[in-house]
Amino acid sequence: MKSMAKTITLPMTYIDHAKDTIITLGKGKNTIEVRKGLSTDKITLLDKYLSSHKMYDKSQTVIPLTQGGCDTYYQTDCWGWFEDYQSIPGKYLGISINSNVGMAKIHDQYGFTNILVPFYNTTDAFTAHFNHDSIMINLPLNVSQSMIDDNGNQAYKSYYIDEPFKNLISNQYFLSIASWIYTKSSTAKFVFSDYYWPPSNLLKDICCPNGHLSTIETYWFPDPNVYIMCDQYEGNCCGNVHDFWNEYKADYGIPSRNISNWISINPGFSQDWGDLLNLATAWGFNPIWIYAGDQSIGENDVQSFCADAWATGWLLRSGAPFTIVWKCTNPSPCENCEFPTYGNWYVYDVYYTASAQFYHY
Repeated sequence: MKSMAKTITLPMTYIDHAKDTIITLGKGKNTIEVRKGLSTDKITLLDKYLSSHKMYDKSQTVIPLTQGGCDTYYQTDCWGWFEDYQSIPGKYLGISINSNVGMAKIHDQYGFTNILVPFYNTTDAFTAHFNHDSIMINLPLNVSQSMIDDNGNQAYKSYYIDEPFKNLISNQYFLSIASWIYTKSSTAKFVFSDYYWPPSNLLKDICCPNGHLSTIETYWFPDPNVYIMCDQYEGNCCGNVHDFWNEYKADYGIPSRNISNWISINPGFSQDWGDLLNLATAWGFNPIWIYAGDQSIGENDVQSFCADAWATGWLLRSGAPFTIVWKCTNPSPCENCEFPTYGNWYVYDVYYTASAQFYHY
């Protein structure tokens, strides 16, 4: 199912999903929403039809549709949902993405507003329509003051370093990085993620050291621009991902130091993205950051996550209503055709009844 030309309006229309079931048909090409009363055999017929037919924006045939037990034709109205998403004003999704999905597609098709890139990829991010304030700079572990000073006349809004204590960055060096960024801009954020207490080479193989989930004390935050994110995706013997999020909240406060967390969309991690997104909403994380940097993560994983982000109020999704026309081939329709219980019904036509727009869930 290919999306038609989309509008740029944001209608505050809510579909009644309680009465529907969202399924994927047509060899994975079509995400549709059908009434829960549609039987399995009818869904199978629709799946077969959509696997070999295109959907048009109007019926190709004039069909005499009437209601009643003697109909030889019958229509059911459904919704079609496309893999096109748009950000919701005031809601921000950040991402660290691999090369499997292009930056422009991440921004324009999937609705991500913020991106994590190193200095040498900022031009690509601008070309992909991310703006200056939506870029978080991914600093290398050996970052220098000149690297921060010489890249960009205007300071970026956020700078990030990944797991410095796990990688044995010293306290003095870490504090120097924070100071360099603060000197560049007193409003720029220095963000890091970690869950090891230094020296981490002594603790990385110890399960739940000292009985705590998070082990980085607040004296590592002397400058007002230093913030922490949790990047524990699976949990350990201390607890699950939710336990880590809760302890980070308790230890570092929201929004004082823990201003966001990472959610991994690696299919190897079993977690409820929707539940974590709801928690992010409740705690005021904005943006919430998505890790999709592993090379095993593909576009299908991004699409699966976006569907959950749509369902939890983080994205709008492009969709359009359509009609399924069924035809009964029984020779005596007045005696034997009554949809959906009696008669030999098949899919006669499927067509859109309105142009695609972006909708809330």
